[in-house]
Amino acid sequence: MALGRVLSGLGPSNLAALGLGHRVEALAYTVCEGFGAAASTIVGQWLGAGYEKEARHAAAHAAKFTAWVMVPLSVVMVLFPVPIVSVFTSDPVTVAASASYLRIIGFLAPAMGVEHVMDGALIGAGDTLPSLIWGLLLCLARLAAAIWLSGRFGVAGVWWAISLSTAVKAVLKSWAFQKSRLPLLAQRRQ
Repeated sequence: MALGRVLSGLGPSNLAALGLGHRVEALAYTVCEGFGAAASTIVGQWLGAGYEKEARHAAAHAAKFTAWVMVPLSVVMVLFPVPIVSVFTSDPVTVAASASYLRIIGFLAPAMGVEHVMDGALIGAGDTLPSLIWGLLLCLARLAAAIWLSGRFGVAGVWWAISLSTAVKAVLKSWAFQKSRLPLLAQRRQ
């Protein structure tokens, strides 16, 4: 809601642009969630069998694979945003703002895949606190960055805040999984 306030203050079409961007991005989000669920399952299975190395390898492999799966969608979002959003609206201001959103988000769409896979891997390991902490902190940081960047770059600053916070979450959640004590494995050993 706070992000919506920032966007509304930058012009009435920007909130609509975010909504349209989210509709297009929903395809990528759904794919990423599927890979996250798969990572949760495979990490949990490996750890349940007592294989830490294999669980960590499976998570890393799933993250890389998901990032690569996101590349074609990323390319489409960056190169063809106007035809995509024109399916939903003919308002030129909303089209321009939505196209800007898709171009910027598209650059870091593979990071969304890594973030979701690492969320799943942490869930599969029974270590959900890092996802909660990093998710909350970076959502707050996203808002602060959106306010700051919008003052310098307008609505594109908000889009960059969203995109960059996703990339940072991907890095931090990957790090959290690498450093995790893997509680599911510890339970098995008791």
